[in-house]
Amino acid sequence: MNRSLSSWILLGYLAVSFPLLLGIGLGQWSLIELTRHSKALVQDGSQVTQLGNRLRDDVTNLERTARQYVALGDNELLVLFYQRIARLDETLSLMRDHGLDRDFGFSLVTMRGQLAELVRQWNKGLQSGNELSQAIQGVRQLGEQAEKLVKAGHASIKRETGNLQRAAATARQRMLICALGLVPVALLAIWLLMRRLRRALASLRQAISVIGHGHQDRPIRVEGPRELVEVGERLDWLRRRLAELEGEKDRFLRHVSHELKTPLASLREAADLMGHDSVGILNPQQVELRSILLESADELHEQIAHLLAYAAWRREQKRQRATDLTAAEFADDLHGRFELQMQRHGLQWQPDIRCELIHGQPARLQEAAENLISNAIKHAPRDSAIEFGLCCVDGHFELSVRDHGAGVPDNEKDIIFEPFQRGHQTHEQGIPGTGVGLSIVSECALAHSGEVFVEDAQPGSRFVFRWPDQS
Repeated sequence: MNRSLSSWILLGYLAVSFPLLLGIGLGQWSLIELTRHSKALVQDGSQVTQLGNRLRDDVTNLERTARQYVALGDNELLVLFYQRIARLDETLSLMRDHGLDRDFGFSLVTMRGQLAELVRQWNKGLQSGNELSQAIQGVRQLGEQAEKLVKAGHASIKRETGNLQRAAATARQRMLICALGLVPVALLAIWLLMRRLRRALASLRQAISVIGHGHQDRPIRVEGPRELVEVGERLDWLRRRLAELEGEKDRFLRHVSHELKTPLASLREAADLMGHDSVGILNPQQVELRSILLESADELHEQIAHLLAYAAWRREQKRQRATDLTAAEFADDLHGRFELQMQRHGLQWQPDIRCELIHGQPARLQEAAENLISNAIKHAPRDSAIEFGLCCVDGHFELSVRDHGAGVPDNEKDIIFEPFQRGHQTHEQGIPGTGVGLSIVSECALAHSGEVFVEDAQPGSRFVFRWPDQS
């Protein structure tokens, strides 16, 4: 079942976007994790710093209160001492909740042990009535441990920051690996999709080429998205319709040509009878009139022959077999056919052969060359030259014929290759013709997958028939 073009586009979008979305998702997850860790580190670091300052104040106040009690013996100072002990324990508990690593935790446990020992020594000194100097010394040691704990907290923050940096580097590497792995996958998906579409477009292009080169006998079949298949079906309908129209045109040309032959034969027979004195001796004016009738009959006969030749070209179904031709012999044969005609018009033959062989359908190439040369003879002024060229350039053969006449106006350079179309100057100068010869050359170009065009030669025109070397 053929998918629609929109389905192919959607499929290609999903094939390309899925690996990229996967990579974006992995990158987003890594960023979320880094953000969470960095946020927690900032919060813990800030709390540890604040609690470290508070710890210093608590230890300082505790030592001040202990010394004041020893000096004054005021019971209110004793109550304040125990309150500061409780506050210091609370501070240590808060720092434990924001512990960062093992070294910091070990320092915290050590200080809490020293605080418990301080309380025991203080209580023992109060009960025995002995001096509290040893307890005071424990408070001083507690201050030293507090400094160590604060430094351990700063060191822990520094280590956690390093861990976070390493995690960020790992995340970058992971994202880079994902990109290096997923981008080729996306490119492969694009390549497979484009390959499929290219095949469909290539078959469509080939179908159009079949119609353009007049091969109406070849069925058209396009594979790919449903829309392109439907276009192929319409092209095949167009091919069949063109074949029908071409057949009707051929039948019309044949019928018209045969219908013209009958009155032409009667006209020529009457002119011949006049020449045999069957109607009496002709005076000089009648002899001239008979000569004009015969010349016109011959010209009309030639034009009808061109019409029949054109009809034969249109109805030909099978491609002639292409073969190699010797370029010099091909040119010499053409010269022999037109030598007498060129002598009557005072024209010179100037060949320019630059290749040894040409490859094509002999009959069609000869017909095209003859029509180009005949057309050049009609338009060339007397005592000028007909330049004939054969060469091979960039894998293409090129046959050219140049005359030194008035040239072809720019607005007529395309229409003169259409059947029964003649240039404006041709009508004005009374040059005989039916407008079929150049259309036969165009048909020959299509049969060889080539082209024919005319260009200004200053003076005159240069007709070029170019076709690819398919040997």
